[in-house]
Order: sequence, then C-alpha cells, then structure tokens
Amino acid sequence: MLFGLLAVALALVGTLLSTGAYFRWMLAERRAEAGIRLDADALAQAEARYASLARWGFALSFVMLLLAILQVETAAYRHDFSLSYIARFSSRDEPKDYLFATLWAGQEGTFLLWCTYITLLGLIVRRYARNWEPSVMFFLNLIRLSLLIVLVGKSPFAPTPQMLPAALQAAGISTFQHSIWAFLHPGGLNFAQLPADGQGLNPLLQNKWMRIHPPTLFFGFAATAIPFAFAMAALWKKEYETWVRRSLPWAALAFTVLGGGIMMGGYWAYAVLGWGGFWGWDPVENSSKVPWLMCVLLLHGMLMQQRRDTWHRTVVLLGMLPFLMVMFSSFLTRSGILENFSVHSFAKEDDLFPYLIGPLCFFWLMGVGTWLARWKTFPSRPDEPKPFTVPAMLHWTLGVVGLFAFLVWAGMSSPLLTGIAAGLRERAPFLTFLPSATSNVTQGYYNFIATPIAILAAILMAFVPLLSWRDTDLRRNWPKILTPLTLALFVIAMAIMWGVGRNRPPYELWSWGAGAERYRLVLPAAVPLLSLIFAGSMAVFSSLQVLFRAPKKVGRLGGYLSHAGIGVLLIGVVTAELSGGSQKAGLVKGEAQKVMGYSVLYRGLIPTPDGKTALDLTFTNLRRDETFKAPAPVYFSQQTQQTMVAPYIHKYPGMDLYIAPEGRPMSSADMAKREVELQAGQSSDLVNGVSVRFDRFEVKRQPEQIRVSALLTVTRGGQTEVITPGWEADIHEQQKRNLVARTKDGAVSAEIEDLVAETRAVKLVMGGAALGEPTGPPQEIALISVSAKPMINLVWLATLMVVCGGLLSVRRAFSEMHRGEPHPRGDYAERGERLMGEESASGEAAASPSATPRLEEALIRAQSKGA
Repeated sequence: MLFGLLAVALALVGTLLSTGAYFRWMLAERRAEAGIRLDADALAQAEARYASLARWGFALSFVMLLLAILQVETAAYRHDFSLSYIARFSSRDEPKDYLFATLWAGQEGTFLLWCTYITLLGLIVRRYARNWEPSVMFFLNLIRLSLLIVLVGKSPFAPTPQMLPAALQAAGISTFQHSIWAFLHPGGLNFAQLPADGQGLNPLLQNKWMRIHPPTLFFGFAATAIPFAFAMAALWKKEYETWVRRSLPWAALAFTVLGGGIMMGGYWAYAVLGWGGFWGWDPVENSSKVPWLMCVLLLHGMLMQQRRDTWHRTVVLLGMLPFLMVMFSSFLTRSGILENFSVHSFAKEDDLFPYLIGPLCFFWLMGVGTWLARWKTFPSRPDEPKPFTVPAMLHWTLGVVGLFAFLVWAGMSSPLLTGIAAGLRERAPFLTFLPSATSNVTQGYYNFIATPIAILAAILMAFVPLLSWRDTDLRRNWPKILTPLTLALFVIAMAIMWGVGRNRPPYELWSWGAGAERYRLVLPAAVPLLSLIFAGSMAVFSSLQVLFRAPKKVGRLGGYLSHAGIGVLLIGVVTAELSGGSQKAGLVKGEAQKVMGYSVLYRGLIPTPDGKTALDLTFTNLRRDETFKAPAPVYFSQQTQQTMVAPYIHKYPGMDLYIAPEGRPMSSADMAKREVELQAGQSSDLVNGVSVRFDRFEVKRQPEQIRVSALLTVTRGGQTEVITPGWEADIHEQQKRNLVARTKDGAVSAEIEDLVAETRAVKLVMGGAALGEPTGPPQEIALISVSAKPMINLVWLATLMVVCGGLLSVRRAFSEMHRGEPHPRGDYAERGERLMGEESASGEAAASPSATPRLEEALIRAQSKGA
C-alpha cells in the first residue's frame, strides 16, 4: 500500500518536473526564434539547460507508473484485500488470468493503465519529435498530469474502509483522505478487520476477451493524445505543415487500435453475453465510436493537406478532436450520468465527476480557444476542387462522416443534454418546449440516421479510389467505374432472389399525428436494405480493383483495404440483421421438440469444466444427417445472486446457429404467465412459435357501462387469430372487470394488466398451454431462443480487413516520416541553414554580417553532435 502510494506520488513529482522543464525550454525556443533570425546558440543552450531535467523527469514518472502497476498485479495475485481496489475486483477463487485483468477491472486501474500507455508512447514520440520535442512533450505532460491527479484523488492503493478507525468510517471521508491517513499512520490499520475474501470480478467479465479488449481500447484512447499534442504544438509554434507528417503515424495507429478494440467488444457481446448481436447503439459503445470517427476524419484531412497543401485550419482542429472526444466520453461514462441508460456505465458510487469535469473543460477551452486565437495565422489558400476528382470527393466524405459523428454524439449525450434542459425548465417553467425529465434516444433514432448516411458514405468510398486528383473527364473515368458497378448490380440481383427485405416491416421515414389520425411516410424494407448492399458492394469491388492493379505497392494500399472492409461490413450487417429466422421454445425434459428445422432434446443440467452448469441440449438437423451437442451455459452467481446465461454458437460456413438460454430450467407448476408491453403495431415473439401483435384499442360506451378492448393478432403454427381481451367498468360502481380472451382451441390466453396513457401502450399477461402453462403433472422446462445468423462471418472478416488496412497505413506513415528526416543533422541545424539561405537570397544576411559567422559556428557545432 505504502509502496504504491509512494510510486504514484513520485510519478506526479517526475511529471511536474518534466512539465516545468519542457515549458522553460519552449519559452527559450520562442525567444531564440523571435524576429527574423534563428539564434542557434540560444537554442543549443536551452537544450543543454532543460532537456536533461525534462527527459529524466519523464523517465522517472514512467518507471514509477510501471512499479505502481506491478504493485497492483502483485496485490491481486497475493490476495491483498487490505487494498480496497483489490477487495472489490478480485477474489480467491478467480483463475490467475482473471487476476491479471484486475488492473483494468475498475476505474482506478484503468486510469493507471491509461496514464502508463500515454507515458510509454511519449517516450517513443520523443525520439522522433526532434525540434518539436519541447512543445509536444509539454502538452503530453499536461494530459498525464490530469490523469495522475485522478490517481491521487481516486487511488488504487486506498485501504479497505473496514480496516480504518471507526471514526474515519463514520465521517464518510474521501478515498484521497483515506490514502493520506494510511500513508501517515501505517500502523493504524486494523488488520483484524481484513476481509477474508474479495467481491471478485463480475461474472459477465470472466471471459477471455476481458484479457485483451479493455487494454486494447485504452491503448487506442492513449494514441489519440499524440495527434492532440502535435496539433497544440503546431498552434504554439505557428507551424501548420510539418506537424502532419510527424503525427500521421500516430493518427493511423489510433484509428487501427481503437477500431480493433471496438470490434473485439462487439464479438464479446455477440459470442459471450447472449445479447444476440454485436452492436446495440448503447451510449457507452457510441462513446468509443465517436473518437474513432474523429480519427477517420483526421486521416482524410491529413491526406488532403499533404496532397493539396490546404485545409491547414481544419486539419489542426481535427487533430485535437479525437482526444477531446475521448475526454468527453470518459466524463460521460464515468461520472454516473449514464447509470440508468447503459449496461456498461459505471455507477454513481464510483463518481468521478469532480476529477473529470475540470480536465474536460480545461482541454476543450485550451484546444478550441487556442485554435480560435490563432485563426489569422493559418495559411490562406482557398481550395476549389474540380468536380468528380478525389479532392471534391474528400470534401463530401468529411462532411458526411462529420455529420454522422455529430448525430451519434448527440444521441449518446441525450441523457446529459435532456437533463440540463429539464433543469432549466424546472427553474423556468414557462420554457414548456424543453423536456421535463432526463431521457435517452432509442435504437430507432440511430437506425434512422445511420442507414442513409452509410449508403452515401459507401458510394463516396466506391468512387474515390477510381478517380484522379486532377482529371475530371468522365469519359476517361467511366471505364474504371463500369466493372464495380456491374458486379454490384449482380450482388443486388442475388440479394433480391434471396428475398432481402421481403418479410421485413416498412422503413419508417417520418410519422405524425396520433391514434386513428396517425400517418406514416414509409419505404418498402427492401429499398434501404438493397441500397446498403449495393453501396457496400461498390466500395468493395472498386477497392479490390485498385488492389489487383497495384499488388506490389503494398504499403500504399492500406486505405483501399480499409475501404473494402467497410463495404464488407455493411453487407455483413444487413445479412446478419435480416436473420434466417428465430424461434423461442419451452423444452420439456426428455421430450424432443421441433425448433427451426431441428429436433431438440433437453436432458437436464450438466457440469462444465469451469465449475458451472449448462443445459444439456442435443440438436438433430432434420434436413440432413447431423447431430451435435449444444451445452449452453446457465448458472447461478453467488456474487450477483442472479442467474447468468451465455449462448452456444454452432458455426456453419455461411451461417451461425445462435442458441441462447432464457434463464434456469423451471418446473411447469412454477411457470409464471408472460408479461409484455406493446404499442400499436408492435409484436412480440413468445415461446413455442407463438407471437402476439397489438393492433389497436376499441372503446364501446353505453349509458351505464364502458368497455375498453385490445385487438390482438395471435400467430401460432403459421395460423393467425384475433382475440380481444378487455376491461369492463360500470360507471356508477366505479369498478372494473378483467375480461380474459382465449384462442378457439384455448391454448393461448390474454388479459390486460394495465394501460400506459403516455405511450398509448397496453400491458398484457399472456398464458395458456401453448406457452407452457401447466395442464398436467409438473415437468422440468428449459426456455431457449434459437436464431439463424446468415453471413455473420462477413462482419468479423470486415473487422480484420479494416485493422490490416490500418496497420499497412501505420507502416507506410512511419516509413515516410523516416524518409523525410534529415539523417546527418538535427532539426535545429537544418532550420538554421534554411533561414541562412532565405536571408542570403533576400540580401538580409549581407546587411548583418556579424550574425552569419556565429550561426555557421553553431551549425558546425550542431553537426558534430549529430543533434
């Protein structure tokens, strides 16, 4: 405990020393560069005076952070529950590989890992920064200071509260005060109250992806700090050209690692958590997607500046946005704002609001404020790209992706924005147009905005690789487009034959009105779905065409491979979401039942190698000779006191059979009726092939009586039937009677539990023998959901293509940066020579002959050092 606290404190001290020294170095560099001449002597003196302290302070902080991480890992493996962090996120019965993941299981550990990553990247960047070192490292140090302040205030080495004196426990003081008290009174802890065991890692996190997904994601977050530091350094130095070449590799690295980490989380959700999909538009999921979209914008902006020597002002802003969005996302997900709106969000008991709001405001104000203050210093080179050229398409691409990023940001921030608006309305009731309560957007919002934008972005990606930077002659460009267009049309024909969108509800563009006067503007489902497939296919085939034409220039093909990956992703998302069908079933133990073309036999619960239990399921394909076991995990967690489930996925070359339990097996005598809430037009799949759709309300008034009925369409075994459960009330008695409705065979029953006036929805209680309601002796029943996921492997293939393309781009960017470096001399010497040449050409050197020998001497001295 004391060692860890001391390590964090020394890391903070080293960072403060490094920050101060780099700041003094920056000021000295500014004075040496003042005016028209470069004082190489002053630059050399400043480097000799401040460089050593700045670099050693940075290295000291890195060593101390590594020791702090070692202390956390050692405490986890030793089960040192005197540390509150270890007691909350580890236990004695956890496997060793999960104990290793304790470092990033909670807030404090992830901040420690994040800060260490940035420090490690800083050590690497310093070797390539050259004359950018003092300013870039200064801004990196500011980022590290903000994280270290969090680690001091929310320390992973704080003592377990039970071990503190009773007076301190009753006072409810902060983690920071706990740490300081334990540091000053090392013998004052009551080890008799040491917990015998820790709470342990959340069962949902006990998976192999926990070992790699969070550290990968945080490495991507850390990489966004490098372009931010270079952009801020460019603003400080008023140099808006060379910083792009030096920071481009790190922008590509952030794009690659962050994208890979996001899709690791998608596969984790799909294959382990049983959510049935890989992306749910959850606010926390979006909080990592928005910085990744900012990296996409930055890479395209950097490409534009390098090729056209324009967009300097825009690219500097884009260089800051990935990191600024990471800071905003951290604030949103870690402050407790999303506690009631996201399954990923940290709870309010881990509230870091005081530690996050300050850095968030500081970096946004510093970045955007400095950018605005330097507005007039940017080069003014108006760029008017010709139509149907790469620059014109890049203009459109940045606009489309930027709009999408903003809309996703607005959606994920809706709990914050509506909360602020509701607070304003509470203080000013006359603002009736503002929301009255905190709320979140639905998945329909994201699907509505994502579909047209994805189509447009994919079409742009399809055309960019085929066009020239200057040629606008469509007669020469048309043959390049013909092949991808033909192949995409062939894919569309196959999709139509496959029945894409045939059984899907219409795509709602807009709706207005309510009740019987509600109107909707819709498109057939096939239109947007086929459009996505067409646009994705065009992006794939146009990028592959370029790849086949230039197979030897591997280093230059990273962007095309990533574009092709995005196209494959769009096709995979559409085909996977279409699904080959799904069915819920209640399996009676020992009795085979037909589900999704399989004969399924449930034999009970069986133990698993990890000490848990699973459903013993046997699937027999009725269409071909195939039988396989499907042990779908179902177990009770002592930690959460809840039943945990996970899917079993049986893979085919073109499809996944997704088998998900819906809880522990139960006795038919204990089975409760199913409750569903539906709005008009909505439907719900129940079990055993039964589904119910709520069509509308019917109200019948009589002089002494009123009756409210819900028209329901029940589908079972391909047959539909309309039933009308209702409420009946006598006006004078003011009492209501519940009218239960049944299908003709009595196998399905429905009754109204409640009416929801705000959303005009109905709460129903569904029952009957068809749903497993007991009609005979008690039997053990397991509820499962089986669905087909056609072409889901395209999603994972697309991820691999995007990551590989990003890695090729990183490799190319680093090689170009090295080729652009002057090897025999340092940057200061190079810049001095450049200024000498400029002075000589303008005649200014002759006017000041005393400066030239001194500058030449400094250059010779710098060359001898190889600086």
